[in-house]
Amino acid sequence: MTSAAVLALALGAVLDVPAGAPLAPALAAARPGDVVRLGPGRHAGSLGSAAGIRIEGAGAGATTVEAPEGEDGVVVRGRLALAGLALRGGPARCGLKVFTGGDATLE
Repeated sequence: MTSAAVLALALGAVLDVPAGAPLAPALAAARPGDVVRLGPGRHAGSLGSAAGIRIEGAGAGATTVEAPEGEDGVVVRGRLALAGLALRGGPARCGLKVFTGGDATLE
C-alpha cells in the first residue's frame, strides 16, 4: 500500500451536506474518523447520537442545525467533534446534550 493510500485511510472520508438536504443519510454513512461537512444555511433535523466523527459547518453565524419539535439538536454519548455551527433544539429541548461518558469537542 502506498503512503498516499495509508494517509487517505487515516484521514477518513468527507461527506458534504448542502443546506436543505436531509442530514440522516450522511450521518448514517459516516464512519469513525469521517467528517460530515454542513454547507452554509439552515439544516432542518437533528444530528442524533453521532459518535466518532467530526461535524463541521461554515461558521456559527453561517450554518445552523434546527431540530424538530421533541428532539435535541445533538446527543453526545461517545466522542464527537463539532465545529463552525449553531445548534438549536426543538421547543423545550436542548441544542447540545452530553451524557455521562460523552466527550464533546467544540470549536
